[in-house]
Amino acid sequence: MYAAEIDEGLNHGRPAVQDAMAKQGIMTGIAVGGCCELSTSAHHLIDKIGTEQGYLLAESNGLDIDDAIHVAKRLLKGRIARQVWRGFHKHAFARRCYADPSDANLAEQHRARKQHDDDQDERQERQLIHQFCGWRHAQTHAHAGRGGG
Repeated sequence: MYAAEIDEGLNHGRPAVQDAMAKQGIMTGIAVGGCCELSTSAHHLIDKIGTEQGYLLAESNGLDIDDAIHVAKRLLKGRIARQVWRGFHKHAFARRCYADPSDANLAEQHRARKQHDDDQDERQERQLIHQFCGWRHAQTHAHAGRGGG
């Protein structure tokens, strides 16, 4: 997978991965695999991108910088994990349908399972954001109630 593809899929075309990789020097690509652990370099890159996105989130929404960085990193890691596993399942599905071409319902089952997984991931992401916003709201009101204004 190329940096431009990751940027397109995760950052709506903004070159965050490309820029972060350019800052690394000789690095020209990053491999993200299905069943293997990510390298230390990949974790550092994801951490840097999440931090940058956290600053943007804090600036645009007025959130506390530490909270915004934490949320941005967690959301980024979730998006990458979904994309990695989606690619893994696509690869496994591509091989399986040729091994058993008589299974006419396999493609529909795969689509339904993918849709269900995507919906569940989206619900979990929304729930995390909702919990975070509720926590921030409670913190703001608790601070205001103590006369911190």
